Amino acid sequence: MVNNRENLFKITAIISLVSLALVLLSSFLSLPFYYLVFAIVFFSIILIKMEYGIYLIALFLPVVNWNFEYSGLRIPLIDLLAVSVFFGYFFQNFLARDFSHIKFPHLFSFSLFFIVTILSSIFSDNIFSSIWYSLRWILFFYLVFIALPYNVIKNEKILKNTFIFFSFSVLAVSLMGLLSIFSQDWVNTLARVKPLSIFGIFLIGENQNLMVETLLPGIFILIALKYWTKNKFQKRFINVLILFVGFILLLTFSRGAWLSLFIVSIVSSFIYFRESVVKFLIPLFLVLILLFPLGLYMINLQTTYSVGTSSNNSRILLSEIAWDGFRENPILGKGTGEFFNVVAQNIRFRTNYGEPVDSHGVLQKILLENGSLGIITFFIFVFAIYRKFFGTLKDRKFISLYLPLIGAVTSVFIFELFNTSYYKGKLWFVVALALVTIKLIEEKKIYAK
Repeated sequence: MVNNRENLFKITAIISLVSLALVLLSSFLSLPFYYLVFAIVFFSIILIKMEYGIYLIALFLPVVNWNFEYSGLRIPLIDLLAVSVFFGYFFQNFLARDFSHIKFPHLFSFSLFFIVTILSSIFSDNIFSSIWYSLRWILFFYLVFIALPYNVIKNEKILKNTFIFFSFSVLAVSLMGLLSIFSQDWVNTLARVKPLSIFGIFLIGENQNLMVETLLPGIFILIALKYWTKNKFQKRFINVLILFVGFILLLTFSRGAWLSLFIVSIVSSFIYFRESVVKFLIPLFLVLILLFPLGLYMINLQTTYSVGTSSNNSRILLSEIAWDGFRENPILGKGTGEFFNVVAQNIRFRTNYGEPVDSHGVLQKILLENGSLGIITFFIFVFAIYRKFFGTLKDRKFISLYLPLIGAVTSVFIFELFNTSYYKGKLWFVVALALVTIKLIEEKKIYAK
């Protein structure tokens, strides 16, 4: 009874203090009253049930292009949501005066990479903006999208619910892609799955590759969700969803998506079936036959349409720019976040493709910005994560749960060799889900089905 009263007092104190802080903040920033009410309700909910914040992050993970701005600072909805949950978690532990239980997975290997990004920033031409980039994007993704869910997801129920909310976001993106097909001119334009605008806003961005970053891991998350499904109808329903999401993914006609899905599916199948490989070779052969027409369309897309050839040429040029920048500063690179500025100074790129872009590939990015030390320390960080994954493969009791999650992480990692979301939540939140699943298995908080 005493403990319940103490918890109630803490919760009431937290909500009161947060409400007071938001009132003062609202007066300072002249925010509308309904924003204030929403913020108070939101903080009250997540402070009482912190896992609700994780569910919201999983649900809104694809929403990277609904931006909020104040005094020149722009932050997407998903980052605003995630950082709010993070500070709520920190504030909760601050009032409890207990930080001893907080865990930071692979902190040492991450710190090596982060220190290199700071050193690169110090020696860059734009020191302060480069340091800010290291804090805003690199430290941010570790604390908010890895450490936060790793600590909040404490049991099997929260993990399963997080998968479900993530699956809702995957389904929403898939339905958006399906609707986009019916709104296009199939005769005179290139027909492919694309994002749609809602009330004039492209919530998930305007490029089909931004959809891929949700659909690709979503397929494997849905497979992992079957671990908790006993009912035959539910399993068939999830199988239909997997096929639907996979079909929409193929219709993006993204080379990186096709390559990543193919590699991860083949490798995962070999690991799962192991001694009975023939079981999946025949279905694989049938799938390849069915995909043959789409394959011909993909080849035609990449060799005939300007969208394919132009993309190829721009990526080659970006690789050349990255290599030239690396040769000029091979140890620490040109500074964290400087890739965009280097491309902006490249006359050849501006002449052929107009406005500068950020690196289309994590290796390009690190090579130019952080040099050889950046590449080495980033590989150490990724290797530490996969070392944990590989160690888990020895125990096949939970393989139908953790193997799809390893596949989800690997698929996004492969895709980010060609895309731009390498420092964002769509990659690192999935990494956190895999890591926390393995942690719960080791702590015997997940039971064999």
